[in-house]
Amino acid sequence: MNAQAAAKPAAAPQTPPLPDAKPQSLGLSPAQLARMSDAFKREIDTGTIPGVTVMVARRGQIGWFEALGRQDPAQSAPMSRDSIFRIYSMTKPIVSIAIMQ
Repeated sequence: MNAQAAAKPAAAPQTPPLPDAKPQSLGLSPAQLARMSDAFKREIDTGTIPGVTVMVARRGQIGWFEALGRQDPAQSAPMSRDSIFRIYSMTKPIVSIAIMQ
């Protein structure tokens, strides 16, 4: 190993993406997924939530992945499948789940 190779940081390991599949092939109901999508759209339209990103996976495959609404209620940037969210104060939910188990 030379000095140049030692100075380069090691590349972070990459997680392979989950493959897409048709919902029916995974035992998911397209009608039920459409109902869930419609429910989220209603919540967005009423202003309860600005946007959502929803993924349903089964058996290591993605059966449904959808981004709806906006990233920020004050801006018009649409929600995307790779939007980043800030999560606050997760101690109580995690402790609650641990207690229930």
